[in-house]
Amino acid sequence: MDCLTLPSAGAFTLDSLIDLRHSLHGFLSCKFAGHVEARPSRTWVCSASAVRNLAPPKEKQVELERDRWLSQIRGYFREGKVFEAEDLMRKMGEVGLVPDLFCYNALITAHGKADRFESARAWFCLLESDIRLQPDAVTYRSMIGACGRAGELKGALELYDKMKAYGFRPSTQNFNTLISLHRKIDKDVNKEEKVLGLLVDMREMGCCPDSPTIDVVVRLFERWRILESLPAAISLLKAAGWSPTQRCYSILLKAYIRCSMIELALDVFHMLCETLSCSGSHDDGKDLVSQGPCNRGSKHSDDTHDVFVYNGNSMGVNTSFRVDESLCHSLICLCRTMGRYTEALQVFSDMRHSGTKPSWFTASTVIDICGRLNEATAVERAEALFIEMRSSAEGKEATDAGAYTVTINMFLKAGLAKKAAEIATLVSEHEGLVPDSTLFVAMLRAYSRCGMPAKAVQVYKSMLGVRLTWTAPMFNGVIHCCGRALPLEESIKVFLAMVYAKVSLSSGTCNLMMDIYAKAGLLDKAENVFKLAKEHGVLDAISYNTMIAGYGRFKEYNRMEYAFLEMQSAGFKDHVEAYNSMLDAYGKASQLRRMENTLERMRRSDCRLDLSTYNILINVYGREGLIEELKKIRKSMKDANIEPDSYTFNTLIFAYGNAEMPNEAMGAFKEMQDLNLVADEVTYNCLIAAFERSGNHLEVARWSLWMTQLGMK
Repeated sequence: MDCLTLPSAGAFTLDSLIDLRHSLHGFLSCKFAGHVEARPSRTWVCSASAVRNLAPPKEKQVELERDRWLSQIRGYFREGKVFEAEDLMRKMGEVGLVPDLFCYNALITAHGKADRFESARAWFCLLESDIRLQPDAVTYRSMIGACGRAGELKGALELYDKMKAYGFRPSTQNFNTLISLHRKIDKDVNKEEKVLGLLVDMREMGCCPDSPTIDVVVRLFERWRILESLPAAISLLKAAGWSPTQRCYSILLKAYIRCSMIELALDVFHMLCETLSCSGSHDDGKDLVSQGPCNRGSKHSDDTHDVFVYNGNSMGVNTSFRVDESLCHSLICLCRTMGRYTEALQVFSDMRHSGTKPSWFTASTVIDICGRLNEATAVERAEALFIEMRSSAEGKEATDAGAYTVTINMFLKAGLAKKAAEIATLVSEHEGLVPDSTLFVAMLRAYSRCGMPAKAVQVYKSMLGVRLTWTAPMFNGVIHCCGRALPLEESIKVFLAMVYAKVSLSSGTCNLMMDIYAKAGLLDKAENVFKLAKEHGVLDAISYNTMIAGYGRFKEYNRMEYAFLEMQSAGFKDHVEAYNSMLDAYGKASQLRRMENTLERMRRSDCRLDLSTYNILINVYGREGLIEELKKIRKSMKDANIEPDSYTFNTLIFAYGNAEMPNEAMGAFKEMQDLNLVADEVTYNCLIAAFERSGNHLEVARWSLWMTQLGMK
């Protein structure tokens, strides 16, 4: 008999072997070898044929084989080998083995996350058709997630209905997916009710919403342009256990800003500030959208001025919370767009109160808003902010072209040309900064307003050294701000470059170039610019007046008269300046008859004489020594209630002096003082000349001493 020796040292006892014998039901014939007490080891000798009967039953073998397959499949899943696991699951089916629910769920989840919706659905259908297994809550949750990634709203809703029927509870992520998928039904009139129904289900199933929930709801309502209906959704979310957090407020604020809903945006912003100021605690039930504007900003309104500019210490600044700087910048920009400048500055103050340091983008926006307000206090605060931002070496280096531009423009609008020029000088001293087109134009305007044409010319030369695409503001800025200071050839070159670049011409630019040409005696070129302006449809009354003055200056009277007639034919009714130019031209040429005829035409045309008209006539008659005519003009001026200026009296004093009429000259001087007009150096020189011409040397000495005491030469 074939024998099999079974050692039993320690591992087997006699009782266990007897039990083994009984379990074999007599098929095992064995004998005990050795003496139990004498031998340390025991050996059982049994028939080999009987051992074959020890193999487990078939069902046990199948179960062991299935466990081996499932173990291998799970190993593949752990290693991320989805397709290998899928192949094994198919082979299991081919050999009649059934995978467990875990494998199905894992495979459905993997395919869903990898955007293989059809594969996930195929395995889900296979699971549903298997009578030996049933999908559980995890299965449905995974399939809803797969539907969400595939954009399958209908399939997701069917799965959701089955979950409710089987008593399974969807996860918060499932609800977020279902809500988000409703973006597919923009044309459904009941879409809002369907989303609100899902929120009701969340409350009834005890599923607590999270930040992504409010995110998808807000985005959905924003997409449907029904953000004004958001309060109902928020009420349901809060009833389901949702508590607003900083992130939720930020989501709402961004949505309201994107939709330009400024009132709601400001409300949410101030509630966000209140939430953050409470040491990071959540809001205690305040309605996110119901706070009225009457309470807005009341918390920090008293210390707006204190924290508008940070003074370098922590006094008065709460550093326990921070408001997102980019959100504040967006809200400030929205307020600026809506013309809500005061609210914009309040938002900035609240941001500074929280200890949040503004970026140059935000600071530049605030400076621009202060410039638009054009109030002395606002300009002072903006100037202080600009200085603060540049107080450190890092801040100076980070100052960009936009910051310089808005600051210069702010000072120009406030009439502070000198300060604007100082900022422009800082730009020139900023190493490594390459100004853009808008900054160049701002610098040109600053130097021009400040009466510094040489500096403007330097800016123009800097513009030539930078690779920039010249725009209409750049061409116009150069011509207007330094066109007269540049050599004539350079001004012509800039204008021709503007024409060749096919930049839209403005009436102001054309008029200025006409004047430059006309004063240089280049009347033909001035006429060419006039024709060009006419072709572009930018001719105005100033264009005609400029040409009339140019013709008169060089005694081209026929062309001057023709230009005046053409102006009348063009329909321009304000002819005062044109008449004045013609009067001045005839008067300077001593053609008094033509001048008087023109004056008569002017009166007949119901064109009211202005101060310039009277000054021209007084100057002409005074120069010609026609004192009586001069007095008539002065009387006519009084009758017309035209207030004289310093030039009027200087001309009168000069005329009386030339006529050796010092008393009349002194009378004109006293009248000038009675009208509180300031006498300048020209006035005193004319008066001294009048006394000198009449031989009154004592008065000459007295008035000369007076001039010296006044600091005049």
